[in-house]
Amino acid sequence: MDDAAKTAVSTDGSRVIVWSLEAGAARAAWEVSAPVDFVVIAPDGSQVVSSAYLGPVTLSTLHDDQPPTHETLYTRNPGLSTGRFAKGGTELLLGTAREGVILWDLTTMEPRQEWRVPKAGQWNKAAVLSVAFGAGGQYFAAVSSGPSYEFAVN
Repeated sequence: MDDAAKTAVSTDGSRVIVWSLEAGAARAAWEVSAPVDFVVIAPDGSQVVSSAYLGPVTLSTLHDDQPPTHETLYTRNPGLSTGRFAKGGTELLLGTAREGVILWDLTTMEPRQEWRVPKAGQWNKAAVLSVAFGAGGQYFAAVSSGPSYEFAVN
C-alpha cells in the first residue's frame, strides 16, 4: 500500500479520486451525494474521510484488489473544517467551523469524545483550523480566534 506521501486526493464535482503519485494513475474513485467540500487522508494512504456540503461524512478504506469500502460517520456534515488520522490508524480527530473537536475511535466506529473551544466573543464563532495528536496522548486544536487548545480524554 502506498503511504500518504505517495498518494494524492482530488475531487471532480461529486467524485473523490485517490491517485498514486508513483504510478501516475488513479487508485480508486467514487461518487458522493453533492460537490465534495472536505477530504483528509490517513498517513499510510489506506483511508480517506470525505464529505459533501450538507451531505454525509464517509470513511473510505482502500483495498489493493477490490473497490473501496465506505462507512458513514455522519449522515449530515457537522461543518467539518479540518481533520487528521492518528499514525496507527485507530483514531481520527476532526475539527469543525462551529467550535467543535471530535475524536473518533476507528476500531469501534464511534465518537470517543467531543470538546468545545471557547467562542472568540459573544457573537463570533471560533472555527477549528487545525488539529493534531500529541506524543503523550494529548489532542490539540488551533482556532481562528488565535489561541491553541490542548485536550485529554476523560
